[in-house]
Amino acid sequence: MITIRSSVSPQRDSLSPPLLHQQNSLKQNPRTYIILDDSPKRRASRRAEQRFDSNAAIMSATLYEIRTDDNGRSWRQSVAELKLRRLTELNQRLQEYLSWRVPVSKAAVGYSHTHPPDRRKASQEKVSYFNELSNGSTATQVTTDGNRIYQGIAKELGLLIQAITLLVSAFVVALSVQWKLTLVIISMLPAIDMASGPAISAIVEIESRTVVLHPAAAVIAGDVLSSIRTIHAFSAQAKIIRRYGKTWEEAREFGCKQSPIFGALFAAQNFIVMSGTALAF
Repeated sequence: MITIRSSVSPQRDSLSPPLLHQQNSLKQNPRTYIILDDSPKRRASRRAEQRFDSNAAIMSATLYEIRTDDNGRSWRQSVAELKLRRLTELNQRLQEYLSWRVPVSKAAVGYSHTHPPDRRKASQEKVSYFNELSNGSTATQVTTDGNRIYQGIAKELGLLIQAITLLVSAFVVALSVQWKLTLVIISMLPAIDMASGPAISAIVEIESRTVVLHPAAAVIAGDVLSSIRTIHAFSAQAKIIRRYGKTWEEAREFGCKQSPIFGALFAAQNFIVMSGTALAF
């Protein structure tokens, strides 16, 4: 269906052959005319446009807005300008969709901003680096690392400064008041370090394995969403669910291995502190 809007009398050479029979009517009464094109080729074209170009609905079903102005522009120029305007809008939407941003929160200032070095770092990697990863792994890794940095800086940094200040002030007061008793209590520090070192090393190793499984599960989910029709066509839903569940089950098993380590770490630390207190008093 082609819609024509005309405010002045169009010229004969500016009209296409299907529109020539409307020239006399347009000269007499400038108004809007609707011309139906119901050929099989045109119906197939309309179906293709409705399927693949839903965002530009005005361009589907061969609906063209044609205007002729005082400058004498032909209908082909108007259609070309309309297509160019629609394609420009689609290009802008596509650029907005593809421009991913990594918000990095700063605890000291309290706001989030875009971190351009992350994008530059990802764009400067070699092709072989991305061949080792699946789709979505880079974005998932950046998001995971950003959240981990935020969790490590937001609260823990303030607690670390507070703990160091408290430790230094406690040693100053203790040594100035009773240095003999302070030397007895200081003997707890090497024991706490010996108990915490192996436990922290094991926790870090388990956590590094768990971090690898989370992007793998995200990649599986992204592949499923991008090829959902193929999965339904081959009835592979159960297989994909088992694969996705297996990945999360491995991550859960690694997470459960941390519980005994944390229990042993806290038990050893509390035992050493209580033993040092009993030895001192």
